[in-house]
Formats: sequence, C-alpha cells, structure tokens
Amino acid sequence: MSGMGPIISRLPQIRNIGVVREIKQGEGRVGVTPAGAAAFIRMGRTVYVEKDAGIRSGFSNQSYHDAGAIILTGPAAVWKNADMVIKVKEPLRYPVNEFDFLRPDLVLFTYLHLASDLDLARDTAASGVCGFAFETAQKEDGSIPMLACMSEIAGRMAPMEASAIGAPNGAMGLLMSGIPEIAERQNILVLGGGNVGANAAMISLKLGANIRILDINEDRVWNNLERLAANNDNYFDLLSFGHRAAKGSNFVEVGLSNEAAVAEGLDWAHTTIGAALRPGAPAPLLIGSDHFYAMQSGRIILDVAVDQGGISSHTRATTHEKPTFIVDREGRVHGYGDIDTPGTVMYCVANMPGKHARTSTLSLTARTLPYALAMAGGWESAFEQYPELAKGINTLNGHLTLQEVAEPLELMEIFKPLSGF
Repeated sequence: MSGMGPIISRLPQIRNIGVVREIKQGEGRVGVTPAGAAAFIRMGRTVYVEKDAGIRSGFSNQSYHDAGAIILTGPAAVWKNADMVIKVKEPLRYPVNEFDFLRPDLVLFTYLHLASDLDLARDTAASGVCGFAFETAQKEDGSIPMLACMSEIAGRMAPMEASAIGAPNGAMGLLMSGIPEIAERQNILVLGGGNVGANAAMISLKLGANIRILDINEDRVWNNLERLAANNDNYFDLLSFGHRAAKGSNFVEVGLSNEAAVAEGLDWAHTTIGAALRPGAPAPLLIGSDHFYAMQSGRIILDVAVDQGGISSHTRATTHEKPTFIVDREGRVHGYGDIDTPGTVMYCVANMPGKHARTSTLSLTARTLPYALAMAGGWESAFEQYPELAKGINTLNGHLTLQEVAEPLELMEIFKPLSGF
C-alpha cells in the first residue's frame, strides 16, 4: 500500500504469537484454533497458548500441543512472550487486569470497539500498544470482512434469543412461530439492514414472524436479502412489487429509516432488533427516552449494536448470565429478575456470538487468520496484499489513529492519523 513506508518502521515485528483465554463473562471463543497455530509454526513463528484457552470452543490443550504450540499456565507468560496477541474481545480489568500486559512493542489483534467506551479508548491508547480492531478493517467496497462473519451469527441469534424472552423476564410472551388457530404473529422491527439485520430477518421469517426493516439505503437491504435468499434454500420469495418479501403468510417489508418511521415501527413491533452500524464509530441513537414512555409494556428491544454504544438511550451492556433488564414507562431501570414493574425488556449482551463458541470461533478465525499470517510475514507485504489492514489500526505509540473514534469521545488531543507517523 502506497504511503505506508514511515508507518512500517513504527510497527512491532512479529515473531511470537500469543493466544490467551478470554475472560469476558460468558465468552467461549478463542482467537486462534490449533490449525491456525500450525499455520504460524509452518512459517517459522512460535505460538504460545494459555492453558485451556480453547476449551470452551472444543479445542483441547493437547490439540494445540500436537500442532506445535507451547502451552503456558496463566496469561502473564503468554503476554510477556508474544509480539502479537490474538484475542476475541477487548482488554478488560477483571478478573485479570489485561491492561497491565499492554506495551508499545506489542500488537493486539482483536475486536476493540473503542468508540463506545471512553476509558477503554483512552487507556488502550495510553498503553502505547499497536491496537488492531477487527471491526474497522474496511475494504474499498465498504465491506468489513472480520466483522461480517460475527454479524451474520449475531443476526441469526437475535430472533432466537428474543423468542426465548418470555413472561418470566417481563415480556408479554408472544410465540414467534405462528399457530394456525391464532391470527396474531410476532412483529419484528429491524433497525439496520446490513449483515445483522438481513440475517435476523431471514431467521425471523423462517420462525413465522412478520418483519419490517428500516435503513437509510433500501437498495442495499434488498441486495442483502436477495443474497441470503439465493444462498439459503429460498427462505423467502422476493416479490416483484418491490417493498415486500414473503414466506407463506408472513412477510418482510423494507422502508426508509427516519424519525417518523422508527416511531411507527416501535408502535407496531413486539420485538425491535438494533442492527445499525457506523464502522468504527458510535452506533446511531435511534430510540430516545420519549419512545420508552410510549411503548406498550412487555415489548422487547434486542440491541446487537451494544458494542458500539447501542441504538437506544437506555442501552447498557449485559451478560449471558444476566441478559435482560426492564425500562419502565417512567424511564427507570429495573435489573435482571426485577419484573414487578411492567416496561420494555432490554437484551443487550455485548458478546452474543460467544454463546455459540465453536461455530463462532471457526467462522471468525477463517476470516482473521489470513490477515494475521500476512502481518506476521511482514508489514510491507501485508499492506500490499490487504490495504484494509491500515484501517484496522486504532492505536499506535500512545495515539488514537481514527478520527471517528477520537472525535465523539472528545479525545482529539491524543488523535494522530497514520499519515502523521
């Protein structure tokens, strides 16, 4: 990639790869599979794997050993020996303070999601680490390959997770699958028609729901739906009149996202799925406090965009262990299990694909491994082969390198574009 010469000298050279056990609650994925470890070893790199790093994805310590990796007990030794640590989630402070392991001569290769967390962005930059975020490595055609694979899984999970939220969690308990004797079906509003939204629509339609997708680009939504219809045994038939697709008696319709359409959609929907994306930047705020005051109690908002701050004024990250909370008609928040006061049920799990760790790990590493191997082979050739790699660098030498991250967080004083190095 032209113009990257000055930057290359600032980037750590990668001889040793570290794979650590994820510590985020409910996270079962792992950053490198045994097959991936073997690929690094074949190119002459050393791979250090924390004991039990792959257990929750079904990869034993023996399988990494057989691939040629060195198994170490505890995270500290792995971080210390690595030139590049390949993770799945952002660094955390509990139960292990991973920020203690970050340093300027290290590449951190993971989902960072800095735009939604001031402290995370500031502390990651302050460590000096070369922080590489999967979710911002964007190609010229707008695609984000290392995000798309998890977006697909999160989108397919969303309607299934929503359908599992019933009366015990404060929802009205309307079964998504249609019953012949009962005319009422679930209405699903999807805000954003990219990979998450289109996959959520496909599964929702298959489960018997009616779906309305709102997006700023209707043609893009239909292109995504057509692709899924072609690749998934015609889950739905795309109808010729342009705004609706159907599967039997239930349907998908697409509309232009604006304030009035969102308000109308929230009134219509039993479940709303937040799927809007601004690459690298905070998600657009589409559901404000006023919407919560007007929503019928027992409705569900499932916010897949929580990693980027979420699409609602009340979005806050939850866990697989305690996935929901309730916002009542006065805007008060009631924690998991407190359903005495009716309101809107919020599901905001920040690492949804971690629940299906094996599938997610295989999908994620299929996309990330070629990039990681290229980086380990040398930055100049990696940038030439994958120009989008430059857009994945979020922090370097104490600076934030993406304006779309720094500006909303009011951290422009530590912003320095890559062209400035």
